[in-house]
Amino acid sequence: MDVCFQKNWLAAEMIGAKEGYKYTTYSGTFELYLFDTASDAYQAAIKNKAITLSDTLFPAFIKDGFAIYFYDNATADLRTKIKGILFP
Repeated sequence: MDVCFQKNWLAAEMIGAKEGYKYTTYSGTFELYLFDTASDAYQAAIKNKAITLSDTLFPAFIKDGFAIYFYDNATADLRTKIKGILFP
């Protein structure tokens, strides 16, 4: 699966999340956030289908309290695999 990756902690509170990590893989980069599903930030993410940082929207896949933001360098295969692993 080309799973060799680097994991970095992010300042998740800047987007209203509880936790956040950036994953850099051979197939691209993505960020994964965990939200309190009752929070305003999570409700806004669902509505906008994006996470918000300093009034800028970043399109994201939002489901079950998680948000996944894929960088432009993420391959379609990586996007499919990560969504399949997290949301089978």
